[in-house]
Amino acid sequence: MKIEKKNTMCSYTMDVIGNKAILSSKGMFSKEDAENYISDFITFTKSNNTSSLILVIENAELKTSFPDVKPFYDKMSDLYINSNFKKKYMLMPASAIAGMQIKKLDEKFFSEIKVISSIDQAI
Repeated sequence: MKIEKKNTMCSYTMDVIGNKAILSSKGMFSKEDAENYISDFITFTKSNNTSSLILVIENAELKTSFPDVKPFYDKMSDLYINSNFKKKYMLMPASAIAGMQIKKLDEKFFSEIKVISSIDQAI
């Protein structure tokens, strides 16, 4: 099941390609976008056998988000950590400020999810 959303400020896709569940986010998320992403992620994980998949969170083109989106990062952090994927990887945003927003997550996030520089490293 592929999920794809696009609006003027951001877009994201959730798709299974081979043995990888690739979640790709681009642009600047509003609170509403973040709420939709959370809902779509839950739907996506329920419709796939996640225990046989490698999670790749592809955030390279993610931009700085609005301040009211901070709870989104916390909630998504918990959802990613508690998901049943075989392995978990993330590409950090190219934007230094967007990267700083993600780096403010707790240490558990980075102990559970390995930061990589390309999708090819997710094995």
